[in-house]
Amino acid sequence: MSFPHFVDEVHRRIQPYKHILQGGLHFFHSRRNIGYLLETNQDLDGVAYILSRISNRLRKGDGLLDAIDEIETNYDQLENDFNAFFPDLVEYVRTVRPQP
Repeated sequence: MSFPHFVDEVHRRIQPYKHILQGGLHFFHSRRNIGYLLETNQDLDGVAYILSRISNRLRKGDGLLDAIDEIETNYDQLENDFNAFFPDLVEYVRTVRPQP
């Protein structure tokens, strides 16, 4: 699946639930925003950029600047944990989500 098609699919799947997205989650109403978020976070440089932006917005956000080093150091373990967790999350959501 191409990246633009994937973004379209994510946007399409979020739309039936947009009424429950509040506050900052309204960011996900726009296909452009979803694409930007996914594209920016597809590699560690993008994650580092996002963490630096967030740290600039927080009063005590300097700790986030070192987070990318922790992520890089522990990347393999984080990936293994995610790969073990994500299928369980998908299954859980299938059983509890309201049908649109």
